[in-house]
Amino acid sequence: MTVSLAAFAFVATLGASAQSARLDQAAARVLDLALPPEAYDWSMRWSPFGVRLGREVRWHLSEPGYDVGQRDLEPGIYRRLGWVSREGRTLSVAACGDDSDVRALAVSATDTELDHDGVFEALGPLGVGAVEISREAAVLTPEMDKADRTLRQTPARVAWMLTKAGHGEALLVSEHVCTPPGMASAPRCWVRLTLQFGAEDEAPTACHLPGRWGV
Repeated sequence: MTVSLAAFAFVATLGASAQSARLDQAAARVLDLALPPEAYDWSMRWSPFGVRLGREVRWHLSEPGYDVGQRDLEPGIYRRLGWVSREGRTLSVAACGDDSDVRALAVSATDTELDHDGVFEALGPLGVGAVEISREAAVLTPEMDKADRTLRQTPARVAWMLTKAGHGEALLVSEHVCTPPGMASAPRCWVRLTLQFGAEDEAPTACHLPGRWGV
């Protein structure tokens, strides 16, 4: 079968349009800026970290904290919230840690606007390498209708180790979260990418974005 150049160009344009309709490149840029230097130092403290990511992220005015309007956090965890806007779409951002340093960063958007495969494609040109280290499939129950989007979104959790010259390693976890089946409203699903910093033997820092579903 012969495909004309015009048809090929049309298909390529559709692919580029679908890519631009997502927030993959914005998420990749935020993750790249967040990678720690090779020597974990003062640059991971709240103020310099916020300034570094401020090139992409618009932070809320409130300072990092855990006791005012942030009841979804574990005791002792501080969090600062922000967002990235692209053509009317919003990528939610959260930085979490202790009272001195940032220990994790999370970005999230609906799964129609954010795709982890697209994020990794965008990380490559930034010099960031990714090696998959684990994956977990979604847990399906008999009550889930076959039309439910959770049935088609597997695996639900994938972990990668990110590396970049001149930077320390960081663990990136991608999670696909959907509203429970059986709700009156149509199913909604999100992708959340969480970047973990610090020593390998440290327990991961939970970094949830506010909201009913914690994504």
